[in-house]
Amino acid sequence: MPVELSAASMAFPKHSIPQALSLLVLAGLLVLGQVPEEPEAEEPARAVAKSDPSKCPTDCSCTVEGAVDCAGVDLVEFPSGLPNTTRQLELQNNKIEAIRVEHLSYLHQVETLNLQNNWLTTDGLEDEGFEMLEELAYLYLGNNKLTSAPKVLPPSLVSADLAANQLTKIFPYTFGYKPNLSSVYLHNNKLTDAGLPDHMFNCSDNLEVLTMSSNLLRTVPKNLPRSLYRLYLKSNKLEKIPAGAFDSMPKLRELYLQNNFLSNEGMDNETFRWRNEPLEQPGIFGLVQQQPQHGA
Repeated sequence: MPVELSAASMAFPKHSIPQALSLLVLAGLLVLGQVPEEPEAEEPARAVAKSDPSKCPTDCSCTVEGAVDCAGVDLVEFPSGLPNTTRQLELQNNKIEAIRVEHLSYLHQVETLNLQNNWLTTDGLEDEGFEMLEELAYLYLGNNKLTSAPKVLPPSLVSADLAANQLTKIFPYTFGYKPNLSSVYLHNNKLTDAGLPDHMFNCSDNLEVLTMSSNLLRTVPKNLPRSLYRLYLKSNKLEKIPAGAFDSMPKLRELYLQNNFLSNEGMDNETFRWRNEPLEQPGIFGLVQQQPQHGA
């Protein structure tokens, strides 16, 4: 005898109807291969902060793009009241003697800092100052009165100019561990072999230009990066270049050695043996005086 089902026995509980509908929708999506994915959190758009030119130190000029020009206005102290959105800071040709941590601690967006031709001394630079500039790419400290380089510079550095000081000492973290560093200018100082660390450019594997002319070097610096393209060693006290001195620099194309104490006895046939291709320019590996170039 067929069993009759009552309407009551066939009815779904009220709370099961939404669940059943959800299961039917999900099953349909599975068949169509359109399973909904978890929504991803949207990253907020990064706004580029604009500077307010009205908030500018006395005797300086400022732009909305973050450029502050205080060059050649006879400053004797680091200017106060700089916008914290400053990206390019021009302070060259003044009489600034000291830079303290508090001067730089809030300038987190500075990319270019020009301090050339001031009266800065090593005692006037605090060790932690430049390290705090997390975006600093271009640092110009040439023509000051520094006797030692800053102990630590930020890893963001791309180019550093410390020429025409009185430097006798470079530290391992001055130029080490700078993956973007491409050019360093150290000419016209008082650097000796003893003043250079054994691995001056450790983990700075993209350096292309190094100028060390007009120092007191007696030997070619050791452990220079393989990426080096142009090397200036003019007007030092080099007497000898040992065989293999440049073996670790396969990309080197320009080497300037004029005005040293080199002689035939100081070099042998193996000195430049890594060169397996024609020179790009006649006389580029200069051993005699030629026309001055940048880095002389």
